[in-house]
Amino acid sequence: MQRTKQQKLCLNVSRRNKKMIEKLEVLMLEKNLSMTDTVFQIIKKEYEAFESKKRNRQLLGV
Repeated sequence: MQRTKQQKLCLNVSRRNKKMIEKLEVLMLEKNLSMTDTVFQIIKKEYEAFESKKRNRQLLGV
């Protein structure tokens, strides 16, 4: 049997961002995903938007 290594990510939330946890929980319930999956889905979406803007700037020559 082969053992796989699982990567771990710990996230510390500052007091000023505590309300964001509630918003994350709403998204988790809406999408029926775990907290980790929800966070990574958000990161993926934002990164794709970033890449799209970057690509558009290159095409426009800005």
